[in-house]
Amino acid sequence: MKRKGISLIIIIIFFLPILFHQGNSASNSTKATFERTGFELNQELITLEELNWSYGSYAGGVFAPVIDSDYIYDRTDTVLHVLEASGDLGNVAGWYTSFNTTEDSISLSFDMRVKAGHLTAVQSSFSIFDNVTKKRLHSIFCFGVNGYYEQDSLDPGYKSFNVTFFTNTTASLLIFFGVNDGFSADWNQEMWLTNLELNPSFNIDNLESVNYPQIIPFNNSSPRGLLWHNDRLLVAGGGGVTEYDPLTEEILKISPMSDNHRALTFDGTYFCSARAFWSGSYDDYELKKYDQDFNQVSVINLNLPRSVDVSGRAGVAYDGTYIWLAESQENEIYQLNKDTGAVISTIPAPGPRITGMDFDGTDLWVCDGMLNQIFRISTIDGSILETYDTDLGYLWGITIDSSKNIWIASAASTIIYKTNINTVSDIIAPIIDGPEDMFTEVGALGNHINWTLQDENPDNYTVYRNDVGLIFNTWINDQIVSVNVDYLVSGVYNYTIIAYDTSDNKATDTVILTVYIIASEYSPYIVGLITFVLVTVVILYKKKRRN
Repeated sequence: MKRKGISLIIIIIFFLPILFHQGNSASNSTKATFERTGFELNQELITLEELNWSYGSYAGGVFAPVIDSDYIYDRTDTVLHVLEASGDLGNVAGWYTSFNTTEDSISLSFDMRVKAGHLTAVQSSFSIFDNVTKKRLHSIFCFGVNGYYEQDSLDPGYKSFNVTFFTNTTASLLIFFGVNDGFSADWNQEMWLTNLELNPSFNIDNLESVNYPQIIPFNNSSPRGLLWHNDRLLVAGGGGVTEYDPLTEEILKISPMSDNHRALTFDGTYFCSARAFWSGSYDDYELKKYDQDFNQVSVINLNLPRSVDVSGRAGVAYDGTYIWLAESQENEIYQLNKDTGAVISTIPAPGPRITGMDFDGTDLWVCDGMLNQIFRISTIDGSILETYDTDLGYLWGITIDSSKNIWIASAASTIIYKTNINTVSDIIAPIIDGPEDMFTEVGALGNHINWTLQDENPDNYTVYRNDVGLIFNTWINDQIVSVNVDYLVSGVYNYTIIAYDTSDNKATDTVILTVYIIASEYSPYIVGLITFVLVTVVILYKKKRRN
């Protein structure tokens, strides 16, 4: 028994250094945090007062000096002003200036205010021209405000616009701001422009942000109606329908269309389109159907209620049984028989200018080009279920892809955006497949902790070592995250990974790594101490036997 007791003491003393090293590796838990930030662009801007402005008009894209005395204009240091004093403003009159661009795109922002007596058609025009050929490259109507603004101050009624335009050239360009009513009448239209900032060397890479994970430039004109069909993105606008592959961002096909249709859906057999521009003709209320090659198959004449002689149709969707059609002028959305066009029911529109619509299987998603907002609404009573603000200009076109993500088009920016909005509520956390706790010797090489992350909507992950942030990055489905754990001193280490998806669901996995040292690696001091203790025990044991 005495020998067994002495042996036990020797074993305990021998392993004391290892137990000492392991016992002091724990630390207090302090969670590190990472702030998600978007892209910040350091722009070299040209301001409104730095440009050499001239006053003119255009018809079909060719500029000419204005000599008609009916047009009165004024300019201060920071405001451009156009006034229709009397007569017909059938073409566009306003201020224009030239500038050079060194990249394939430009970016500008401005505040615009317009006033008119023509119903609610308060329109101003923003256009970009090639300065050599005078060809119009891009144009939008800026529906700035709705109503009359007689206040002394210019502040009420201003609306901000942000425009990004892809030029495909590095030449001299013309930028034009003006007003247009298009009718032979004096409606006292006015336009004020201020706070313009122009970046003529904008690059598409600067558009990346956490809010819009994918962007596609649309170079055929302003994008209008959007439709997701067979894993392709169909874009109406520019006199036809463009088919995109969203993975490669390549144009697969352009199908010309005789009419300028800007609202598009698919009823299971045919593509359905409604004209979406101002018209004074009752006969213009039509829903047209096209085959897979966009050859016209049939025309449905619509007998919709209306209180005014103009129409503003811009939004069509199919719910599996019925066609839904938005009428901006009446602020109504109509449920229609897809074969006859008969009105089944009517719900109120959520905004003053609906410019796109799609169906998610239960509800309608619509975008408003005046408010620049996205709404999810009930098909039963039109009640607003969700509202999303955007920082884009003049939304026109919305669709839902096969993964239930929302895509939107900006007619102001000539860009199609995939948003971070998903129509399905994701409550399932990512899956993390990781190893068991690990042991390794000091100095051993080739050691890694490997995690496999799985989720249909991945976002970002963070790896912590003893609660200190070690790695922060985005991830894709079935990605392997590998962390090297070589060159660590002896101790116990807590490696934890936290993975998020786009709905902020998270998953966590922890691996405890023990790094140990062997006896041959002990310091001479420890070896000497152990030798001294053993010799002492032996001497005492021999003395006791003699006694």
